[in-house]
Amino acid sequence: MQFSSSLLENAVNEFAKLPGIGKKTALRLVLHLLKQDTKEVGQFSEVIARMRSDIKFCQRCFNVADGDICSICSNSMRKQEVICVVESIRDVIAFPKTQKASDLMMQCPAKVSDKQLAELKIRAEPVEISWI
Repeated sequence: MQFSSSLLENAVNEFAKLPGIGKKTALRLVLHLLKQDTKEVGQFSEVIARMRSDIKFCQRCFNVADGDICSICSNSMRKQEVICVVESIRDVIAFPKTQKASDLMMQCPAKVSDKQLAELKIRAEPVEISWI
């Protein structure tokens, strides 16, 4: 792709670094932003910058949070004695949407072996989850 503006090209290249975003989609997004009111684009960039600088990780489960404890861990309606360990933050975000989650969620930073669970005296029941 050849651009008439280095500013446009730089913006397209930055958007194209995002997962699942190719050059064509990046160009479409950049051109969309060019059509938007300057105030809206400023608010968009401010939200992204603030998200990156201000987001925290829950002290209990390492989920993304606005404060020290995330909304899942601070929910008194959840069973505090049961946790659901998942592989990624995406799973933590998606799981409560099923309305079947009543336990606490925890992102697992690495695979956990049966031996490690036994040493910690933790009983694990694998559950197959499919997201629609």
